[in-house]
Amino acid sequence: MSAKFLTVGEPAPWFIAPSLTNPKFRFHTVAGRYVMLCFFGSAGDKGSQKVLEEVRRHGGIFDDEKSCFFGVSTEPEDVALSRVQQQLPGIRFFWDFDKNISRQYRVIDEADTCRDR
Repeated sequence: MSAKFLTVGEPAPWFIAPSLTNPKFRFHTVAGRYVMLCFFGSAGDKGSQKVLEEVRRHGGIFDDEKSCFFGVSTEPEDVALSRVQQQLPGIRFFWDFDKNISRQYRVIDEADTCRDR
């Protein structure tokens, strides 16, 4: 039996990860506001591009006071090709190239397979 997705009320795992501006961003420092954490895989994927475009289009709701957005990329080319850009306030990205964060949040299984709901 595989692990289940995180459920409502279950604490979000804390982690330290590189971001565009901080090589050791401590996720727990964003506590106290609504946080959208989006595991999009690669910004080179057409589906991910659509999701990220919607986030940018509605970026005004992410003000860093009440809410913020963090995208999680597992694709090194997203950095090399500058496929994602933070939009301050409120929109930032983490690099999860070893997929440890994705595993902690149970969006992939141990075999690196994306999990469907």
